[in-house]
Amino acid sequence: MPGQAQRGDRLLLARPAGIEGTALLAIERSSELAEAYGDDFVARAKRLLHDPGISVVSIARLLLNTGAVTALHDPTEGGVANGVREIAAASGLGAVMDRNLVPLLEETATIAQHFGIDPVHFGVVMVVNLALGMITPPFGVNLFAACTVARILLDQIVTRLLPFVLVFMILLVNRKKLMGEWTNSRAYNAVGWLAVAILIGMTLALLGITARDLLARP
Repeated sequence: MPGQAQRGDRLLLARPAGIEGTALLAIERSSELAEAYGDDFVARAKRLLHDPGISVVSIARLLLNTGAVTALHDPTEGGVANGVREIAAASGLGAVMDRNLVPLLEETATIAQHFGIDPVHFGVVMVVNLALGMITPPFGVNLFAACTVARILLDQIVTRLLPFVLVFMILLVNRKKLMGEWTNSRAYNAVGWLAVAILIGMTLALLGITARDLLARP
């Protein structure tokens, strides 16, 4: 029931963010983490997969029994941010989140810091990934929304989006440039700046074409 949210609703996160990712990193890189933080720390992180676990069924039932919940969603693919976005989109609303209010376990914060996972960097990469999924068939929901608004067929808009898909893929490979970070490779930096320039140029061109088509309508 993600599409029944109402204006003025408050967001409630039943559990801390990043539980599954924390446990999986602890399992995959257990030796490295144990050397840095000890076996007890790694064991606690591994147990998160089952305690508290990633299932939200019991919590969802309790919340529904209160009668005060308008919408529910499990933040799996895309995490908390995408879960909120999907609730808002399905309900025809917007949403405002304060990153500082999203709870994180000590294990999650420690492992993220150990591997140099900056939450903002990760968020930008995730947004680009999601944007790529939203504009590629067969499940690119933004494609269907754009076709409805512009009153055109799906194959007409897909051909115009192919260059954007290519640039998004270049940016993902060149993700450090996406965050404005520099490396020692001039070629690496050149590809990043070229991809950004092409993306900006294509965006402006597409906006111009869209504006022209809209103005040409009777």
